[in-house]
Amino acid sequence: WDSLIFSKGVFTFDQGSMLGVFGAMPLEEWLWFIDHTTLASIVTLAVMRPQADDVLAASLRSPLRQHSPADKGAAMGLAALSTTGFWLTSQILMAAPGADEHLLFLGVLMGFMPPVLALQWWFGGNVFRQRPGEMLSAIAAVSVYVLALDQLALSKGIWHLNPDYTTGLNLLGVSIEQILVYTLTTVLVVQTNV
Repeated sequence: WDSLIFSKGVFTFDQGSMLGVFGAMPLEEWLWFIDHTTLASIVTLAVMRPQADDVLAASLRSPLRQHSPADKGAAMGLAALSTTGFWLTSQILMAAPGADEHLLFLGVLMGFMPPVLALQWWFGGNVFRQRPGEMLSAIAAVSVYVLALDQLALSKGIWHLNPDYTTGLNLLGVSIEQILVYTLTTVLVVQTNV
């Protein structure tokens, strides 16, 4: 999905600031996957102190088939978001140029992130609910940090986010799509580590 975003020009970059390009993306973007995953993993493991053996063992023994209504609701809601995202993205990609392109970045995020989140909640919701404060702390710390780095890169002209492909919604000057891409990526890594 990241390659699709770059190939459509949602994100562009200063080629003079990059080591090279592989596919539609700069090598630094490929390395960023490793960096973001490693950072989120380290922070998660630092924040989520090991549980007592009996509590951890009990959570691991609980059958995967037993889901709370909240887990089922989260998984079904995420599946619906994903379906909507895939539909929206396909409609934009097949439409005439300019038609609803401002929804492309959001549609791609909705299509590709929720399926993994839904699977995580379906199989691990019982574990995630046990320590929500620590999980949210790890997610917030990493998300704020990577968003600050992204804003720095944008302000220095290293990256460029094409406003034609965003909704125009922002929070404190940061587009909602940027917030979603970095926060949801962090959520994926944190939940994987939990």
